[in-house]
Amino acid sequence: MTSFIKIIVPAFYLITCVKGEIIWPTNASKKLSSNFGEFRDDHFHMGIDIKTNGKEGYEVYAIADGFISRMVTNYTGYGKALYLKTKSENTAVYCHLSKFSSELEKELFSQQTKTDAYHVNSYFSSTDFPFKKGDIIGYTGNTGTSFGPHLHFELRSPKGNTLNPLRQGISISDTLSPVVKGLTVFPLTQQTFINGFPLPMEFSIIQQRSNLYSISDTIYCTSGGIGIAVSLEDKIQQNMNRYQFFKAELFIDDSLFFDFTYDSISFFQSAQMNSIENRKFGKAEGLSYHKFYLEENSLFLSNKELSGHILLSPGVHILHLSITDASGNVSNVNGKIVCELSNSKTLLKPRSWLRRESWQTKSFLNSDLQILNSENGVFIEFQNMENLSSIYGGLLMNDKKPFDFDFFHTPPQTYYSPLIPFEKFKNINRISVLTKEKHVEFSINAIVVYPNSQSILSSNDDIVHIQFTELTLFDTSLIWIENTQSSKESIIKPLTNTYNIEPGNLPLKNPAYLTFKLNQNQQLMKGVGIYKFNKKKKEWEFQEPQQKNFNQITVELSELGVVTLLQDTIPPEIVHISPAPSQSYTSGEIYSIECILKDNLSGIEPSEEALKIILNGKKIFCAYQPVKKELSYSLVDPLIPGDYSMLISARDYAGNKMEKTIKFNVN
Repeated sequence: MTSFIKIIVPAFYLITCVKGEIIWPTNASKKLSSNFGEFRDDHFHMGIDIKTNGKEGYEVYAIADGFISRMVTNYTGYGKALYLKTKSENTAVYCHLSKFSSELEKELFSQQTKTDAYHVNSYFSSTDFPFKKGDIIGYTGNTGTSFGPHLHFELRSPKGNTLNPLRQGISISDTLSPVVKGLTVFPLTQQTFINGFPLPMEFSIIQQRSNLYSISDTIYCTSGGIGIAVSLEDKIQQNMNRYQFFKAELFIDDSLFFDFTYDSISFFQSAQMNSIENRKFGKAEGLSYHKFYLEENSLFLSNKELSGHILLSPGVHILHLSITDASGNVSNVNGKIVCELSNSKTLLKPRSWLRRESWQTKSFLNSDLQILNSENGVFIEFQNMENLSSIYGGLLMNDKKPFDFDFFHTPPQTYYSPLIPFEKFKNINRISVLTKEKHVEFSINAIVVYPNSQSILSSNDDIVHIQFTELTLFDTSLIWIENTQSSKESIIKPLTNTYNIEPGNLPLKNPAYLTFKLNQNQQLMKGVGIYKFNKKKKEWEFQEPQQKNFNQITVELSELGVVTLLQDTIPPEIVHISPAPSQSYTSGEIYSIECILKDNLSGIEPSEEALKIILNGKKIFCAYQPVKKELSYSLVDPLIPGDYSMLISARDYAGNKMEKTIKFNVN
């Protein structure tokens, strides 16, 4: 196609890596808001996010000689994105752009006109759009699922796996070592006790120097297996952001037990992120626990012998952790483990155990009883709020033979069970706490769900059914469902009970399928849908149906939690329009068309069928930003003088539609 004008960029941005291959991708800044491998809700962050000072329109450069191999425009995800294939066969991906270079914008407009659609996904050959290192290929923006202006930048190998840009020549100035916040030891067998308790145990970390830490207390354990998880973050000077580390190594007595490197991640691995982040046990100071132990069949293990499962002989052992960031800064953690043959000694008072509030697995059975899933079984916690005396054990009740267990007392009022195997929870319907005064019973509607098998859990009223496929779970878990008469989470009145599917923070490998049965009245209602309560936002979120007929609705759930059935009958509304209605403008004064929408419940549907702007009878190819709920179009040429009529149409997920026509004038 057309040859390109060579762009001269500041020398600062032409600094190349040691290999002399690539340059920094933008003139916005050399500051990061996110780095490679950070935890997201259900995936790893697969690139780096470069700060753009809260603005759009900074230049974006070809990092090396190459050609544009792909062009994408989308309402969600990466928004406007370009794929640059370099001579090394790697591909650089530039995301959330506001616009492309002039030649690429012309190509985009041509393809949108042909298909009569904003969405484009086009591939090109090496001769279509070649670029030299340092040429401008686009401009930073905020399109797609973006929570503020920035440049999301990725590097991908010829096989399509993402590479850590900070290890491929995209370097930053960083002299700060990773910061270690806390360490937790997990029992991996029924026989394992940690500091006298069959429970996950938190240990405080003492910082001795900037990059040297020690575990505050000695770790005592029995000879059963243990696993380590660490709460940590990486820091970069003059930045408040938290970042992921690059490399971690776990040593026991100078022998390597576990290592993990954020160097390259496949998209298949990214979907399994929850097997690395230990959200089952909550977060410390807003930080996740990073597991330093994995199952032997994990996708992330290069050596099955280094799974992190620590089996120790009796005696004293030295624990050492080495954590390195992408710039080579290292932090070290040292501690001592004393392994004993059995739990014959008096219970030690722990520095702290994993507190009830941090588990975030509260059962709504009763405020006094809580349940904790672990990899190999279940813990039960009982809060003796009635000050019952002589609590001596508990029972798992079913229609056949009950299973009895002991309680361990942690003053003043808390009692914990040992690790109870999952198979003991099959077919149970009650949990009893045994005291000399009385038996306290808690009803439970639960099933044990296994990986590689199908299971269905139904509510007691038979309205809600949740199906788990062979691919839903990482590991075996106890899952239960409870229904309540009313919901305190929202002023919106549900059409059914509110159902709590627990544990809400259980990581899922793949979605579960939730089905609501509809009664005769609900079958006749418009705008009925399944909603899940977002605890962070404190609002109900619409769940897009996978299947819907006259008597039931089925949705995918990427995580468990609180669900109900709601009706939405109110259409979206416009809260801002530019150009403004009934206004006059001079030629060249209007640079863009913008419209911000609002919806009361189900949310704006981000599709071309649902969102349209017609200007003087002609459709314009607007971008949609789902976070800002903004429809926008950047004018290629100024509007010519004349009268204009603009029709704006929007629809929400419930099917409620809004149309509004405004008129304005250009002199």
